[in-house]
Amino acid sequence: MKNKNWLKIILDCIMAILLILMYNKRVISMSFHEVGGLFVCGLFIIHTFINWKWIKGVTSKLFSKQLPLKTKISWIINFLLLLCTLFIALSGIMISKTIFTSIGTSSMFFKIGHQVIPAYMLILIGLHVGLHWTFIKGMFKKIINLPEALTKPLGLLCMIILLLLGSYNMATSSFAKWMAMPFQISTMSKSGQGEKGNRPEGEHNENMPSKDSIKEDIYRQDGKHSKGDIPTNMADGKGSMPSQGGMTSTFSVGQLINVLYTYSTIISVWAIIAYWISKLLHQLHNKNKISS
Repeated sequence: MKNKNWLKIILDCIMAILLILMYNKRVISMSFHEVGGLFVCGLFIIHTFINWKWIKGVTSKLFSKQLPLKTKISWIINFLLLLCTLFIALSGIMISKTIFTSIGTSSMFFKIGHQVIPAYMLILIGLHVGLHWTFIKGMFKKIINLPEALTKPLGLLCMIILLLLGSYNMATSSFAKWMAMPFQISTMSKSGQGEKGNRPEGEHNENMPSKDSIKEDIYRQDGKHSKGDIPTNMADGKGSMPSQGGMTSTFSVGQLINVLYTYSTIISVWAIIAYWISKLLHQLHNKNKISS
């Protein structure tokens, strides 16, 4: 059982590192992004099979009042993660630039979805980690057993640092843009329907991005560019001219570390939130149990 638990943690760590690297498709190369993405999906399926006994048991009791709320929430998060993984794999295949070019499509649905869904997936991963943090912490305590007087203040300091760094990275990275994208499109659609015929030709809301600007942003991230526009590298701001549909990429260790740092801290924010909410609910449950 102990070996199985360590296998789960090692598999999850490998999957998490590879997944984070997928958040900048040019951190290594486009080919690595597409092959690595499919490999991560494969690891997620293996992860599901390893935990199949738990999934089957919880599913059969999902609507039972005896099943703890935390377990139900964990099941829902895992189910949503599965749906996200399947959609990301499908959309990745449909907009492929190197492997599945024969069946590729220029559909904006898949292009936008392939940016939006991974952003929400970061939140789900963070919540998943936070709900299982007690188990993870218990496993690592067996290796590194520090005094309680040291672990509490050190843990609190680490949480504060991660919350600050993660919040900053959420605001300054592409994460916020990806999260806002569906709302921007929805607002533009409603605004266009409501104001059609009532607005002078050529007049628009200056605070609202146009459909063309959103498409242009997606094309830049796709390695494409419009006339007179030279795309820049999303991670370090260095300009590079794409060739063969934007497949050229210059590998940088600093860029790789930056991607790992940025998106791991974003995950940490949601993990910390989930951990403290879970802890609070557990304390309230125990108080109600004692009082009753």
